[in-house]
Amino acid sequence: MKLGIIANSYFNIYHFRKPLVDYFLKQRIPLVIIAPNDSYKQQLVKMGCRCIDIQIYRKGYTPLYDLFLIYKIYRCLKKEQLEILLSFTVKPNIYASLASAFCKTKIIATITGLGSSLIRKGRIAQIIYCLYRISFLFSKHTFFHNPDDLKLFLNKKIASLSKVSTVPGSGIDLVKWQPVKNKVAPHDRKTTFLVACRLIYEKGIFEYVDAIQLLKEKYPNARFQIIGGFDGEAKFNIPKEDLQNWISEGLIEYFGFQKDTRSWITKADCIVLPSYREGLPRILLEAMAIGKPIIATHTAGCRELIIEGKNGYFCEVKSAESLAQAMQKILESSSQELVDMGMFGRQIVEKRCSQEIVIKAYMEKIVQLTQPLD
Repeated sequence: MKLGIIANSYFNIYHFRKPLVDYFLKQRIPLVIIAPNDSYKQQLVKMGCRCIDIQIYRKGYTPLYDLFLIYKIYRCLKKEQLEILLSFTVKPNIYASLASAFCKTKIIATITGLGSSLIRKGRIAQIIYCLYRISFLFSKHTFFHNPDDLKLFLNKKIASLSKVSTVPGSGIDLVKWQPVKNKVAPHDRKTTFLVACRLIYEKGIFEYVDAIQLLKEKYPNARFQIIGGFDGEAKFNIPKEDLQNWISEGLIEYFGFQKDTRSWITKADCIVLPSYREGLPRILLEAMAIGKPIIATHTAGCRELIIEGKNGYFCEVKSAESLAQAMQKILESSSQELVDMGMFGRQIVEKRCSQEIVIKAYMEKIVQLTQPLD
């Protein structure tokens, strides 16, 4: 059996699909990685992957170029004689499925989240849904990271019930992400909140800052941090001028993009994600595995991870007031209460979100699709 993985960057595969890559290589399954060239290609090569560069522009749709991209993916699949290709991110999902109509490669697509274009709706969203509807006629199965996205695709008649299922995100390595000994400060000392995400509107950055302004006077010693870089598509990014103003006014501490999120989560007391919609956010899985309380919006991809008051709190989408109320609950909790919440979150990921659960789901589907018919 010869497998492939395609995504819009080697970075994506290395950071989010590495458990799958490790498993396939340990099973001595030949693995081909297809993605645009970036600095993480060599990491995958060192692991033992064969990497093939292919240019995939993440944003925008140009008919002639996209037709050529389908052809390039087809040529790659044909040349490599891949039996199964796992696709991740929007364009690889769509175009690899379309390319598979002309060869024997079987596509297992994964919807990791809707992305900014679908969240914002509009003409581009209509085009993407239309392309998904056509391409999924040719894919063999689609995994979704949350049941809300799965239901949406079924309701829009993009996917059929017999060819879809859910997996708990990319899974979490419960050995690597071990609980830390929490020493959460009481409300009259420096409690630290952390947002870790791309700096785009849909992550709720503005709501986070507005909530801070509501809390700052009553809790002057609380710390409010942000880590994360800007998206490649500037129109989705929050204005850099706003970010600089927030820093200058002492509202937030910003530390840029960080490769090692674990050390930042460890030092924080609560992880916050006021996103408008998610797939299944890895930052929350990491925080829960380490044993930290979390706050997130009551929306797709987040609502599966929180039991209100047990391991964190919900806030409403696009509501700074609701977010401030949730953060105040953290600030008013005792150290022991927050430690207990963190450990309850750890139990959730152990039961529902381990990488072993994810690997098993993919392997069962791969075996099913590669078994000869009687």
